[in-house]
Amino acid sequence: MFLLFLLPFFSCTKRAEQDRKPIILTEYPNLANEIVERDYDGLRAFMNYENENIRSLVWNGIRKSEAKDLKSFVDYAVQQDDSLIWYSISSHPLNKAQVDSIGKHFENAWIKSETVCEVFFKHGTINTLDILLGKPELLLQSEVCAKSVGGIVARVKVENSSKKKIIDLAFHSEDETIWRNLLYGFYRSELNRPTPESELHLYFNELLDERDGLFSYEMDLYVTRILGKVGFLNVMERWSDRELNEAVQLSNELARNIALLEFNELNHRHVKRLLNHKIDNVVAQSLQALQEFDSVPEELLEMIEFEIAPITRDAEVFTEALTVLVTNERDIEGYRTKLDFMDGENEYLKQKILPLYAEIESDEQYMDRLQTEIKDGGIGGLRATEALLNYFTEHSQNQDVVDEVRSLTLYALEEGDRSVISTIGPLLNRTDLFFEDSFEWMFNQYQDFVEMSDWENAVVLEEVLSNRFPDQFEALEISEKPFRIPNWDGLYEMGTNPFWVLETEKGTIEIQLDPLAAPFTVSSIDSLTRAGAYDDVSFHRVVRNFVIQGGDIDRKDGYGGPDYRIPTEPSFKSFERGMVGIASAGTDTEGSQFFVMLNWSPHLDGNYTIFGKVTKGMDVADQIQIGDRVIEAGIYSR
Repeated sequence: MFLLFLLPFFSCTKRAEQDRKPIILTEYPNLANEIVERDYDGLRAFMNYENENIRSLVWNGIRKSEAKDLKSFVDYAVQQDDSLIWYSISSHPLNKAQVDSIGKHFENAWIKSETVCEVFFKHGTINTLDILLGKPELLLQSEVCAKSVGGIVARVKVENSSKKKIIDLAFHSEDETIWRNLLYGFYRSELNRPTPESELHLYFNELLDERDGLFSYEMDLYVTRILGKVGFLNVMERWSDRELNEAVQLSNELARNIALLEFNELNHRHVKRLLNHKIDNVVAQSLQALQEFDSVPEELLEMIEFEIAPITRDAEVFTEALTVLVTNERDIEGYRTKLDFMDGENEYLKQKILPLYAEIESDEQYMDRLQTEIKDGGIGGLRATEALLNYFTEHSQNQDVVDEVRSLTLYALEEGDRSVISTIGPLLNRTDLFFEDSFEWMFNQYQDFVEMSDWENAVVLEEVLSNRFPDQFEALEISEKPFRIPNWDGLYEMGTNPFWVLETEKGTIEIQLDPLAAPFTVSSIDSLTRAGAYDDVSFHRVVRNFVIQGGDIDRKDGYGGPDYRIPTEPSFKSFERGMVGIASAGTDTEGSQFFVMLNWSPHLDGNYTIFGKVTKGMDVADQIQIGDRVIEAGIYSR
């Protein structure tokens, strides 16, 4: 019996393996050049393939290629009414007339594919919204069309009557995803969000009460954002400390909403509950919210001064606690030893730590500190250069300071540390620091960077020269990084079910890779991982309730990457919680940096590559803080 059960499984696996071979080793290589060249016509030559993986890759390639005749493309999309084509055309710059024309065809049922709603999510107008609200049964059944309503509400000013219809539809839905998608616009943007004590705000709250607290953590996250202070109090009353300790992203949203309270409400027990949360991320977010106030009640200050700052072992919580104390004019000199220790523990907190040193050091000592950091370069140098600008702004009337800052800036340029120079532009743009006769030496330094192929530094100076000396400056040619073509044999050898496993300081995150949907990206990840490039690399960016981002294998400061680039491989999937994408500074600029989604963020859809999904360890991802390291990364097949 056991053998009979296994036979179909092995048969399916073998068939999947046979299907992959011609796709990865023959067809994908043929497509690669058209993708990197963004050859619209070349890609269209592949669009009638029967294989769904090839067709998907083609239409995703077209998604980021410039259509020579957008009108003809729209006409073709209406005629074919194909899901892949609607996904693809949604990323193109459609005008209002084209969107309204598509909407009219949808209204009259000439377009039957619900995927056309991807177009409406990005480009929909008030006319489109009226058409969608005229199809309530569809909105209660179709996730993508419900999402399109949310997308329009996030971008376009909407009448209260339409807002009420949307809220009604959401609360009539028993599907949590439909509820979320319909209300996304209110969550994402303040543009149409009900204002406190307005009729719509009260109506939303009434519906909330009628539902009698039957909400998941994600739904309550929306309630908290949409209703503000009322939502904060409502949700905090319904969730126990034990439950909140497990719902990290909801807790972060609640912590952010502390900033909406009045001064006399800050001693509320709910604020103290969040400050006592077991996850350091939440405590740090709560302390950040308190920094929005000019002053904090004495009782809360004593809690921070005696129960949090001296006890916590977490560097971020400690620095946020000291920042609250400084804001409230408390002396932090007694924390000097611990501050020195934390400074050495996490260089990614320099942006927070340097202002604290400014509070306890003399001007001379602080300037010496900045000078040392800048000369050492790296992340500390980057943050010290930012701090140097602030210091100069406050002391620009002091000629000794002017001379010292000028000398330090020139030293940094000569040394050429990329992290430091990435933030040096604002200093070079100061006319009270570098005068109008600075063009020649600035241009010579720029020319040196170009000749050394030091492109990143050259770009910084190019921006400064273009800004300050537009009549004198002519830019030199700066080469782009070459594209990396996948190792097709290596991609095939990864098998049908590859995983990327990140052993972090907080635990293990396991990611199922999707080589057929993102071959360029997965091949790059595979190659860099096997070379050990991701080992001991930190998460340099953490935006709570949004993403954790790491993978700067080069500079480690969030601005670096490999000596090549890979093309954007947009996905037909949405950026749901747990999706893993590749960071980008624009189309086809991707490198080694990756991010993990902490919450659904559909505004990223179609703009970034999704190359995998977390299958284990989202609880670990929830706890990641800036500076936490990937100890070791590995690729495994199952």
